[in-house]
Amino acid sequence: MQPLDQGIIRAFKAHYRSRLVKRIISRCTPASTPDQVAITALDAVNWIAAAWNDVTQSTIANTFGKAGFQHHSSSNQDEDVEDPNAADESIKKLESLLSHLKVN
Repeated sequence: MQPLDQGIIRAFKAHYRSRLVKRIISRCTPASTPDQVAITALDAVNWIAAAWNDVTQSTIANTFGKAGFQHHSSSNQDEDVEDPNAADESIKKLESLLSHLKVN
C-alpha cells in the first residue's frame, strides 16, 4: 500500500478534489440553501472515474519504481510524471479555499 500512498492516491485525490471544488464553486453563487449545492452519488462516481483516468501510466510506474519495484520496459519512465509535491500543494490550496466557503 505504501507505493500507492506515495504518489498514486495523492494524484487521484488531487484530481478528484479539483472536480469537487469546481462544482461547489460553480453552484455556490446562485445557491440560497445548502440543498442547492448538494452533490449526488452519481456526481461522485463520475468524478472518481474521471480522476482515475487523469492519473497517468507514467505516474503509476514511477511511483512503484521509487518504492523499489523494477520495471522492465524500454520506455522512458520520467515523462509526464505528476509531481507528488505539486499534488500536496494543490490539496492545501483547495482546503484553504473551502475553509472560507459557507452556505446558509
